Amino acid sequence: MDLSTLDVKAVAEEGATLEVRHPVTGNLIDGMSVKVLGTDSATYRNAVKARIRRAANQRKKQDFDPDKAERDALELLADLTVGWDGVELDGEPLKCTRENCIMVYGRFPWLREQVDEFVADRANFLPNA
Repeated sequence: MDLSTLDVKAVAEEGATLEVRHPVTGNLIDGMSVKVLGTDSATYRNAVKARIRRAANQRKKQDFDPDKAERDALELLADLTVGWDGVELDGEPLKCTRENCIMVYGRFPWLREQVDEFVADRANFLPNA
């Protein structure tokens, strides 16, 4: 078995594109996509390490904040989002920025779920898959 055919890390570093689906029908939303890094990317690994360090510090202080945990999850997805196409809000194109990603993923849980599931599925980052 040639392991190079299973090098998900390389593709996770460059990103893969999720074709967004309608939250009810499951149909593709024409022209709407989100490009994200995968869980094998250095960005993901570094972000998770930082969050683990913060969580360990919070446990020492006994001040776990569920709102902070939710914000951390949104920030992680935003950190992994490297671009999008066809995203509009209130009739206007929405630029793909970290803050806009956090806002969109917080406001539209169905999109957040799609992105989260896509990022976690290594098959999306297999070369030539």
